[in-house]
Amino acid sequence: MPSTPRPASWGAAALAAAFVALVLVPGSAGADTETGGESTPQEPVIFLQVGTYAHYTKDKDGDREGPPIVAAIEWLKPNRWYYGLSLFNNSFGQFSQFAYVGKEFPLPRFHPLLRARVAGGIVHGYKDEHEGKLPLNVGAFAPGIVPSLGFKKNGYAFDVVFLSNAAIMLMMGLDIDV
Repeated sequence: MPSTPRPASWGAAALAAAFVALVLVPGSAGADTETGGESTPQEPVIFLQVGTYAHYTKDKDGDREGPPIVAAIEWLKPNRWYYGLSLFNNSFGQFSQFAYVGKEFPLPRFHPLLRARVAGGIVHGYKDEHEGKLPLNVGAFAPGIVPSLGFKKNGYAFDVVFLSNAAIMLMMGLDIDV
């Protein structure tokens, strides 16, 4: 049975407008004058993120449930390593968690505000009939690797997160000084 296309969501439109405003705002209080990009914080900061939209690949079983609810908190160190916890409802409606460590890589060669990130850790929450959706899932615990690509300016960030071959998620975040 063919699926009907979803109407555009206001969340995606608001996210796109916020992203454009973030990148085009003149003057960067957090800019590194040597590279022209976002500076490395001199002290650790707390980074809060929320998921705003996800696009799922076609699921042969058709058992995906609604939009994601995602919130993450990270502790960013001056050396660009970060430690975090993400709480979310997975695409099957199950409450799940991802505890992780990651590294951020600035990409000033392409754009002064562009960054790549990769996080690895333990995912918990894919249970019962959905346990097989994550490789190496044992007792609802499985390893996870999550790469992303995004922009960050003045402590505000927008990232496109790649969730294996299952989904692409848009995230927005904000630094909070400790």
